[in-house]
Amino acid sequence: MIALGGVRVAQCFDELAEMIKQYLKEPETDAEKRRQTVFEECGLCDGKASERVGRAIIQILRLFIEMNIPCLKESHTESL
Repeated sequence: MIALGGVRVAQCFDELAEMIKQYLKEPETDAEKRRQTVFEECGLCDGKASERVGRAIIQILRLFIEMNIPCLKESHTESL
């Protein structure tokens, strides 16, 4: 994260306080570097992670069903 420039490292409390003041005064400070850091560390941040996880779970369950791997009672797989 530090190498990407998305965070700053304070060497003492006074320096930390100054950095916080700077970010509060000008929230766009290092904004592009912070966005890039978030992307590098977290990937796509579009608010739809739960949807992707849900789709992945359904795909896995469908694969289990196709391979006849017992994973659920049959009555619960009808909607898949």
